[in-house]
Formats: sequence, C-alpha cells, structure tokens
Amino acid sequence: MDRIGTDESGKGSYFGPLVVAGVKVGEDEEKLLADLGVRDSKKIAVSNIRALSESIVTNCIHSIVLVTPKRYNELYSSMRTINGFLLWAHKTAIKNILRETECKYVVVDDFGGAKLIAAAFPRIEFDIRKRAEDDIAVAAASIIARDRFLNWFTKAQREYGIALPIGINDDTIRCGKMLVEKYDRDVLREAAKFHFKTTDKILE
Repeated sequence: MDRIGTDESGKGSYFGPLVVAGVKVGEDEEKLLADLGVRDSKKIAVSNIRALSESIVTNCIHSIVLVTPKRYNELYSSMRTINGFLLWAHKTAIKNILRETECKYVVVDDFGGAKLIAAAFPRIEFDIRKRAEDDIAVAAASIIARDRFLNWFTKAQREYGIALPIGINDDTIRCGKMLVEKYDRDVLREAAKFHFKTTDKILE
C-alpha cells in the first residue's frame, strides 16, 4: 500500500534541533528499502545512518522539517509544549509531500498530539500506533531525521569547539557550563532547548 510515514528525532535532547521527516513509500520503494536493511534508526549503528539516509532521500519522495535550537526557542512562546512542536512539524512534513504527490494513507507514531494531525487531513486515513517504526515508511523517516539531527552535532562541535552530548545527563550540564563560560548564557538559546529545566542547573 502506498503510504507516508513520519518520525522525529531530538525531542528529548537538551542540545540540538528537533527534526521531523516524512517519507512516501510505494511498492517499488518498499522493496528497495527492505533490500537496504531499513529499520528503526535506534537499531542502526550511527556509522551506517548517513549512507542509508542518502539512499532514502535519493529514491523516495520525502520532506525534512528541521527546527534549529534558535528557531525552537523563538517559537516556544507560541507552541508552549514539545507536543505542540511535534504536531506542527509532522503536519508540515505531510503537507510538503502531498504537494508533490497524492497519497491517502499515513502512518504516525502515537504521541500526545497525534490525533490532531489526522483532524487536519480529513480526506486521508491515518494509522496512529505505538511502535510505528515497525512500518518501513516510518523507519525510513526515522533514519532521515536521525541523520539530520546527528549532522547538527558535527557542525556544532566545529562551531563551538566543544563536543556537545546527546540527550540529558551529567555531561549535558558540564558542557553547558563550559559553553556559558566560553561565550555567555545567550549561547544556550542558539544551541539548546532553553525552556528545559537543565538550563537552570547550568546557570545556577
């Protein structure tokens, strides 16, 4: 069945962007992706993510919505929650693909605002489920999103001279303090999701 799958990366990481990707998969693309070994990005070695992502974007209609930390912080006052960002970004990815091609079926992971996505597309059937990454279209989207998320950290290390950690842990606070000491507190608005409680721990 032709379908669009969407997935995100970065929603729980203090540093780095929020990335949502969408991929349209038909019968031919599904066979190709299966032959490439496409599966949930969390089950794929980081060293293999880039090559798989490039193969997917070369062979599939897709959309990438990358919200940099700076833009994320600018928009947060209107979005207010992570689910607000996810709702907007998933809808945008789907709309972008539908501008290029027709599709009547979308698979989305079940997050807090997922059902509101379906309400925005009344003529499309939505499959909202737990572990949506088991669907190869969603898995492909997860790989693209993860690739763009990881690529941001590579660029950030060159820009800031500090290897910023993914997620939230003791290294997050340590590196955050190093950033503030090297630059100033405003650097966190360019590199991190400022509203996270981690900011208070870094600045205390």
